[in-house]
Formats: sequence, C-alpha cells, structure tokens
Amino acid sequence: MAAAAAPREEQPEDARRPLALPPEKHAAFTGKLLAIASREEGARTAADLYFLRDRLHERCAFFRLWPPQLQAPVLCRLAAARTWVANEVIIGQGSRPGRFYIVVEGSCAVCVREAAAAARGGGGGGVGPSPRQGTSSVDGGGGGGDGGGGRGGGSSGGDGGRGGSRSDRKSSCDSGGCGASALRELAVLGPGDTFGEAALLGIARSPAFVVVRSARASTLSFDAARLAAAITAQSGGAPDPAAAAAAAAAAVAMAASAGGRARSGAWPGQRPRARWSAASR
Repeated sequence: MAAAAAPREEQPEDARRPLALPPEKHAAFTGKLLAIASREEGARTAADLYFLRDRLHERCAFFRLWPPQLQAPVLCRLAAARTWVANEVIIGQGSRPGRFYIVVEGSCAVCVREAAAAARGGGGGGVGPSPRQGTSSVDGGGGGGDGGGGRGGGSSGGDGGRGGSRSDRKSSCDSGGCGASALRELAVLGPGDTFGEAALLGIARSPAFVVVRSARASTLSFDAARLAAAITAQSGGAPDPAAAAAAAAAAVAMAASAGGRARSGAWPGQRPRARWSAASR
C-alpha cells in the first residue's frame, strides 16, 4: 500500500502583491482609508486605527513587516493622507528627509538630476531620450515635500520646503525642454510601494526626486521625528531626540531583517521581496 502523499507546501508569494478584492470593494476601502487618515489624530477611534491597519496589511508589504505593537497604535495614528497632482514634486533630490510615504493610489517616478548635455548624449551629437523615455527638464531646485500634512489637519513637516503656489511647485517633467539640468527616471512606484525611508534612517539628504507620474496620486505619510518619538515613548524611554532617531532606525532595520531583502532607503527601484505564506495572512 503506497504511503499517503505529504501535503504540498504552498509556494510563497511576493509580499508586494496586494490581496485580491473586488474592484468596487477596493475602491470603497480606499476612499474610507483616505478619509480616516485625513482626520485629526484625536478624532480617530480605535475602530478607525484597526481599519487602517487591516487595509495597509492588504496593500503594503513594508507595513506588514513592522512589529504588530507599532502598527495600529503608532503608525496608523500618525498616518496623514494627501492627494497630489501630475508632476508635483513630493521629495526633492538633496532635500532633508522628513517623512516616510506609502503610495495608496496612482504612481510616482523616482528621478535623479543630470546635466542636460549628458541627458542628450554628452553633447557629442547623440540624441537624448524623450520625456516619454524618462528624461525631463527641471529648472528649479530640490524643493518639494509634504509641508502641509494630511488633508483635514494631518501632521506637519516636510521634505525640502515648499514655496509659492501648487503650480509653481510642479516639476517640468512633461515639457521635454532643454533646461540647465534634466531628470532621469529610475523607477516607477505604485500602490503599496513605499519611499522616503531615508527619513527614518537618519540619512542627511534625499538621494533622488519623487515626482507624481499619474494624473493624480494619493499617499499616506508619517512624520519621521514624531514616529521616532512615539516609538521611544511606547518602549518607556525618555523623549530624547537622538534616542528616538535610533529607535526608529532600529525599527526599520528590524522590518528589513524580517523581510529578508526589504527596501531600507535605496531608491532606484529596489522593491521589497519578503516571502510569506498564505497561512500568515
């Protein structure tokens, strides 16, 4: 009599893949997620925080890697929603990192600044890539960032300072002009992807721009200083800035370690590849 076959082990899935939901339910959940994250922190109920936690579990691999005791009471309490428009700069290259972001809707491009001559082929007669291929002119500096926090009173702070009107803060990503420098696109981030981890790791300057690529995009963002202080306070420590920053860096390192190869601050399209099984859902 042949021995019974051992149960087949399920193949691990890419942790970046969101859990499947009917489109109408996904849209309703997204709207509610953004509405909750647009409220004042004090107006969020425990049910609100756990709703945010469950939705981010479904959508964001990096969120799942954070210690459970930090997810609802800390991350979901501090999350601030914001909607951006096409070509708006969220993070400027060379700016001081201040916030960590999760893409909820739309897409964002990760770009680095290049000399215009180099982007056109080094000035030796070569033809540089067109804007559709990922190069675009930029006349401004490295500004940008989520200076105003979430809609309806989210947390403040930002990456690189924002001056002037919203239209003034847009990059020229769709112009294809020949400005003093150009942007080269390195990667495109979509829903569930994260950026701005440099703010949690104490990196002094952002290594790249993050620019809205779709007609509009929605993000959740987390003020790095407040997140670090909340982590320290929850562990019973004094609100010392250096200790808080170290605690945040340790939390990110723990998440990266748990994920095997989760992205910790590198920008050029390094995506988290943590493995997980269906049993862990």
